[in-house]
Amino acid sequence: MRLATWRAALRQEFGLPAVLSVALHGLVGLALGAFTLSTPVMPTQPEELKVDLVSLEPAPPAPARSVASSAALAPAVPNQPVEQAADPAPSSRDLPLVLAPAVPPASAFPETVAFSAPEPAEPPLSLSESMEAVALSRPLPITTSGSARLLRDTTAEAGSVRSRVQFGNNPRPEYPRAAREAGWEGTTVLQIVVLPDGTVGSVTVHRTSGHAVLDAAALTAVKSWQFVPARDGNFPIRSVVRLPIRFDLKAAD
Repeated sequence: MRLATWRAALRQEFGLPAVLSVALHGLVGLALGAFTLSTPVMPTQPEELKVDLVSLEPAPPAPARSVASSAALAPAVPNQPVEQAADPAPSSRDLPLVLAPAVPPASAFPETVAFSAPEPAEPPLSLSESMEAVALSRPLPITTSGSARLLRDTTAEAGSVRSRVQFGNNPRPEYPRAAREAGWEGTTVLQIVVLPDGTVGSVTVHRTSGHAVLDAAALTAVKSWQFVPARDGNFPIRSVVRLPIRFDLKAAD
């Protein structure tokens, strides 16, 4: 009733166009109100979309052969007998204690220098008397002084007359230069086997001078000496003598 009265008043005041405009606006307002009531309100901010990155592992390669197939292809191994374990070695506490014999010190053995000449077939002869020492000077041919006592006759029938070994005219040993520069002196005692022809069968160092170079000089000189052999009557015999050779720096000057 009021709406109709309001429309009539508008029509009289503003005319038909005003009435239509008001009616149109009213319809639009009603439509908007109905749309507002029926349509849900959308949120002002959009929802966030979460994305997780997942790494994919590569698939394992397929085995070349299965265990069963490889076992089937393997050659059959014959059963071998199992060796029994050896008995364990006895511990050191079960072993009896054995004491080694005492070894004499090295100084108890005599120091000798052997010569390379072959040893005589007969056993070495004992020495009853030594010789006088021979002093050495410069390497000049001289007559060796001193004499050697005949030790033992090797002939089956020995006469009553015996002669001793004679040394003859043999060159004395050379004084080594290294020994002279070092000031080394000493006496080397050689044991010499003189054969019936007067040559040296063997020569060894009976007592060292304390210097190997002096002993070697004495051995080198004497092994080439020519002796006058000892005799039993009219027969030359084999004999053994010991010859001291002294190396003296004062005599060598």
